[in-house]
Amino acid sequence: MKTTLLKLDRTLFEVSGNEWTDSRGEVARALGKALTWSEVLQNKCSVLVGSANSGKTSELRLQARALREEHVHACFISVRELLVGGVVEDALERNESAALNAWSSTPHQQLFLFVDSIDEATLSGARDLGRCLGKLVERVAVAQENVTWVLSTRPAVLNQDVLDAIDDSLGVKVSRRAAQENKSESILDAAESTA
Repeated sequence: MKTTLLKLDRTLFEVSGNEWTDSRGEVARALGKALTWSEVLQNKCSVLVGSANSGKTSELRLQARALREEHVHACFISVRELLVGGVVEDALERNESAALNAWSSTPHQQLFLFVDSIDEATLSGARDLGRCLGKLVERVAVAQENVTWVLSTRPAVLNQDVLDAIDDSLGVKVSRRAAQENKSESILDAAESTA
């Protein structure tokens, strides 16, 4: 049975500082500062921040699937599975593995890599996150310059050590300050759907 994607009018907005909340979506919309997914995907790396059960996982899965339906290379991976499986291929679901393999045969094309729940890799420290991201970087090393990263996390674990682990592993600058100065990377906050 084929399911139809329901595109939600999800509110995303860039944040800075230490105030990660899900309550500023209406303010962002009112000020015209809400971001669309197409704007987010123009960044080299974005971190989607949202509280538990705010829909981060579902949103990343849907975005990966929607891009693939538009014949764009996209892959979703859960950090939890990467921690358990150890090897990228073992951590991927079948359709996600097929998507990553399809990109591998044409690495000169863009790949959107949605990495879910990085907070789960930081439970014992930012070093584990660095190892997980390192495995992914190694897997896409043939053309890492063509990879756009979208990571998701809960706000409680997003600290400078975690941002540094992302910076070091992915070769980007996703610090709170860099997000304000350089639009090639950003930290985003997810608010509720308006659909």
